[in-house]
Amino acid sequence: MGKATGKTAIITGGGTGLGRALTTLLAKEGYSVAVIARSEEPLRDVCAEVVEQGGRAFYRSCDITDAEALRVSVHELVGELDGRLDLMIINAGMIGFSKQERLPSEKMRQVLQTNIMGSVASLHAVIPQMAQQGFGQIVGISSLGAFFRWPVGGLSYYYTSKRCMSLLLGTYRRHLRVHGISVSIMHPGWIETAMVPKAESGKMSEYLDTPESAARKIMNGVEAKKDLIFPWPLFIQIQRRNLFLFFRTLLQKGLRMGKRSA
Repeated sequence: MGKATGKTAIITGGGTGLGRALTTLLAKEGYSVAVIARSEEPLRDVCAEVVEQGGRAFYRSCDITDAEALRVSVHELVGELDGRLDLMIINAGMIGFSKQERLPSEKMRQVLQTNIMGSVASLHAVIPQMAQQGFGQIVGISSLGAFFRWPVGGLSYYYTSKRCMSLLLGTYRRHLRVHGISVSIMHPGWIETAMVPKAESGKMSEYLDTPESAARKIMNGVEAKKDLIFPWPLFIQIQRRNLFLFFRTLLQKGLRMGKRSA
């Protein structure tokens, strides 16, 4: 068994991609795991894999934007996890690739609803249990896109939702410390999952990470109880780009003002 034997974790969006990689890694570390997602079949598959390897795994099929259904699912899963919850990973999310003016309004609403309000519902579903037991760790999977300061074609709404998620989690962190609950925010770069279309993954190939590699980085941050978890080389590149665009914008504005004065 792993070094975390006896600990428990719930992972939303735990049936595929990064969520699945986190689920199997946690199980190898000794956690009893529970997964939540809308699609039941991937949940059954990952739980069967964990059990086959000697671990404990449970699941509930649930839409995280349905706050009451999520609360009930978490309550039932905590019961199956022997009434204890050490770790909650808020990983479930939605992405939408399209030009802003072409993104259907319903799809845009789903992206914002899932990534923002779904994260809030996930927090509220586990806070009572963790506050009652006096300990717990919540990890929110945001995105490095939350730090972008320039338009990104087809991803503006997704990155907006992730920035909002990061700000919300930062606010909750301050309030939950008094209950013994820590909050970590993970800002991964691009991860090679089904959420990223092949056309886009080709453009990002230089920066793509595998789900397994990203999961290991997240767990390193979890074990160190870091407030923020970054892939630092990519983060530094983004900040350099932000700085370049900031000064370019200042220069352009200065030139326009100079022309008006002349």
